[in-house]
Formats: sequence, C-alpha cells, structure tokens
Amino acid sequence: MKKDNKTTNNNQEIIEDIMLKLMGAMNADHGENMKKMGRYAYVMEHHKQALFQVTSGRRNGCWKTHYYVGDDRKILVRRTKEEILDFLYAFYKEGEGANKTLGTVFNELMNYKRKIELCSEKTIQDYEGFFKKYMLPLSEKKISSLTEETIREWITDDVLPRKPKDSAFKRLLIYINRTFWFARKQRYITSNPCEFIEYRDYRKHCDHTHKAEEDTYFTEAETEMIRQDMLKNISNPRALIALLNIETGMRADEPVAIHCDDIHDDYIDIHRQQLRHDETSPAWYEDVDYTKDTRCKDGSSRHFPITPAIRRILDKALELPGESIYLFHDNKGNMIAKDSYGRFFRRHCLKLGLKKTNNHALRKGLNNNCFIPLGFSPNERAALLGHTVRTNEQNYSLRRSDMVSKLGSRLTMLDNTRFAGYDTQ
Repeated sequence: MKKDNKTTNNNQEIIEDIMLKLMGAMNADHGENMKKMGRYAYVMEHHKQALFQVTSGRRNGCWKTHYYVGDDRKILVRRTKEEILDFLYAFYKEGEGANKTLGTVFNELMNYKRKIELCSEKTIQDYEGFFKKYMLPLSEKKISSLTEETIREWITDDVLPRKPKDSAFKRLLIYINRTFWFARKQRYITSNPCEFIEYRDYRKHCDHTHKAEEDTYFTEAETEMIRQDMLKNISNPRALIALLNIETGMRADEPVAIHCDDIHDDYIDIHRQQLRHDETSPAWYEDVDYTKDTRCKDGSSRHFPITPAIRRILDKALELPGESIYLFHDNKGNMIAKDSYGRFFRRHCLKLGLKKTNNHALRKGLNNNCFIPLGFSPNERAALLGHTVRTNEQNYSLRRSDMVSKLGSRLTMLDNTRFAGYDTQ
C-alpha cells in the first residue's frame, strides 16, 4: 500500500492532539496516561489510513476509518477518537487478534487457566460444560463484534427459554464475563459488553425451585438397597467401589486412584484423586498425589479407619484378577475410570427405582445417617469426609423433616418446675 503523506500528517495531528489532552490530565493518573500515549504513538506508526469525524447522518459525531484484514477492506466506526485508536492499537499489536471468535478466545482462556492460574481439571471441565451447554450460539461470532445488545439477545433467546437454575445463571454470567476479561487482557477488545449485565436483570426468569433436603442424600433404607444390589455384583470392581463409598463417603474420584500401598493395618491413606483430561481426544485419566481438600497442602492426607466391613471390601478388592498398583482395576491392571464407575452406579440406582443416582448422595447419607446419630462432632465429621467444618455444617448436616418434633420432645423433657409458676396465673 502506498504511503499517503497527507493522510499520515492528518493522523499524526489527531494523535498529537489526544496526547496533549492526556498530558493535561497527567496529574490525575500519570502511569495510565503514559501507557495511552505509547499506544497511540504505536498506532501512528502503523495506521496509514485517514481518521475523520462523521458530520452527517445517524452516525453524526462518530469517528471513522478503515483497515485491512488481508485484502478485505473493513470499516471501523466508534463514538470517540480515543475508542477508535484503542481498537487500532489492539488490531495492529495483536495482528488479527481483535477479530478472533469467542470460541477461540474461550479456548485460549482455558489454556491460560491451566498454565498460568494452575486451575484444576475439574474447574476447566466446569467452564467447558457451561460453554457447550449455553455459549455455543456465540462461539463463531467475532469477539470484537459482540455488543451488550447481542449478549442480551442471546440471554433472552437461547438461555432463559431453558429455565436455568438461578445458581447456574449466576455462574454463566461469571464465565462469560471472564471470557471478555481475558479478551481485554489480550487487547483483542477495548471494552466488556457484559459490564452492565447483572443477574438481577433476569432473576425472575430463572428457576428458583430447589430439592428438599431429604432428596439430596440416600436414606438408610435406600443405602441398604444399594448395598444388597452391589453385593450381587461383588466380582465387578465398580460394585466394590460403591460398597467402599457407602462405608467411607469418599468422593467418586478418590477410590479409583487408591494404590494398594495406601492400605495400612488400621486405616486407608486417602491422598490421591483421579483427573480426566479433555484437552485431547479421546479423553485420558491420571491419578495425582492430592485430593480436593489436600490440593493446597503439601504432603497432607486424611486417614479413614478400617472397620470390619471395610476390611472385607478391601480383601475382595485385593483378590481382583490381574496385577496392578491400583486397589480397584480391570483384568489388564488399568485403574477404573471415575466416569465408568459413575455410569455403573447410576444405572443400578435407576434399576432400583431410586431418584438419586450420584455418588455424592452417599457422602451426605453417611454424614446424616451414621456420623450424626453416633454423636460425632462437626470437626470429626469434617475430618472423615475431607472438608471444612463450615462445609459440613452448611452443606452436609441437613435439617431433617422430623427435626422440629424431635426438638419439641427434647424441650418437653426439661424440668417442669421451670414452668410451675404459670399454673398459678
């Protein structure tokens, strides 16, 4: 492209005018203004097309220029010349980064979270699950073309008709905000179109119904049904995992990662979990030397005492055919994938006619059906299940439907002489 001296001079005058204004405001924020001056000087060096202000039509007062993506001539319009220069800086600094799709930026964010933020695979899977469920309609759109209006239309047309739970909608807003935050960090865009979109704008359209507390864990009768069904499949390592989880309340990703040398005379050393990696196809699994509760505590683990029932389950697991370092393994010695166990457990729960089909209901069931009736303190319950006391009390120690009547009975047992005075009134 031929250099147009007149156009270059015009652009230089515009940028110098902005620099003078920035210098006049330096006392307010010296560091930030110096950065802007450097960015605008960079634009002056690379952008050879004219910048001018529109003087008529519906865009009267806006600033306009054009730029090239390959051989394609693109028109750029922004409300102020500062905004147009910010866009051009991002475009020239990052090549065609400003024109990347939302899907591409989301994938870059996932890599950033893995390598820089050191997020767990579970966190990555959570992000990717929400992306696949809700954000695919936006995935092929250029992130620089998405506006607040576009996002609100997507929420109205694609998200709200699915009646998302209020908690899921809140998380969705967090995830898409994070995607635009990353785009700004990479200077692909100059503003976040989600900045003024809030949960309260759509709260009334979300699903606010929640399960009754009794529906989030297996009752003693349901747990016994599962135990008897798993005993019929005792040769299957997945059934043995379920039996062990009934007794210990382990997370689904913990027993599948247990090594034989994690079994001691009187306790199980729980310090491993299994991770699923989806960055390649097909997905693959590995065991790591930490659990959800020990991830940030080097060398820590939790010990679960071995009862006679647990000992019988462990002995059966040690008899599984095939040589392996893993307690639970297939005939070739490979560890059992947590997803394989999850599907097995769900299938058998449905066969038994149970509405709850996830391993987590075993954890809550053990806490409410066993630990609390035995009089274990919140600290003891939390230590056995591998979470904080606050988590145990808020999310695991549930208010049962018979709580009020039980409390009433206990209050009635108080010394009646405390209330004798009322009889004389």
